[in-house]
Amino acid sequence: MAYDASSGSCSADPLIIGDSVALGAAEPLQQIMPKAIIDAQVSRQLGTAPGIYAQHAAAGTAGNAVVVALGDNGAIRDESTLQGIVEAFDGKPVYFLTLRAPVSWQDPNNATIRSFAAHHANVGVIDWYGTSEGHSEYLYDDGTHLTPQGRDAYAIMMRQAFCGQ
Repeated sequence: MAYDASSGSCSADPLIIGDSVALGAAEPLQQIMPKAIIDAQVSRQLGTAPGIYAQHAAAGTAGNAVVVALGDNGAIRDESTLQGIVEAFDGKPVYFLTLRAPVSWQDPNNATIRSFAAHHANVGVIDWYGTSEGHSEYLYDDGTHLTPQGRDAYAIMMRQAFCGQ
């Protein structure tokens, strides 16, 4: 994947399956990664990822990697949930985003994501929790949804994950 310094864009073409946080960042994400397919909806649950992927695979819009930007709207039961998602993605590289939200499942979900990725070669972590640490200006008062600064930081984090810049 190539980074174009003149435009600040990355040629990566992941399918990004997300909830309202990713939806909030859709515009800067599309500018920074114009080939990305962003499929995000408010209140989306983690368990919807395989079905959404299947729709994109059937339409030929599944990209070369899948980003699962879900987990804000409920607890991850255990690593078998993530295993089922990865198995549904036809062997493509999968990246799970850590979450930042003032909910009881934030830390357990992040720990499950990190543990699962550590044991699966084709699974990576994109660390929104770490990126947003100490940056209250990235989030509205609800502690979850992205301000304009947060949207840009989220998009840049994704570009860095795929293009290193």
